[in-house]
Amino acid sequence: MTHWIENIANELIKRDVEEHIIACGTSISGSIHIGNSCDIFIANAVGKKLREKGKKAKTVWIADDHDPLRKVWECHIQ
Repeated sequence: MTHWIENIANELIKRDVEEHIIACGTSISGSIHIGNSCDIFIANAVGKKLREKGKKAKTVWIADDHDPLRKVWECHIQ
């Protein structure tokens, strides 16, 4: 039995690409906490497994920290 990260890497290897770009994004809503980094850890693990298997892979992280509801101004409270 293989780890699910290795299964994902094996499926990606079947694709005929020169380089794998593993993109992940974080859209933080509310307070920032460790759970916000889950996507980053997964993307990094997949990229690392691809490189271990001799494939060219890059991980890209996009963060969006604009949360219009993080603070509600008093003038908007009825």
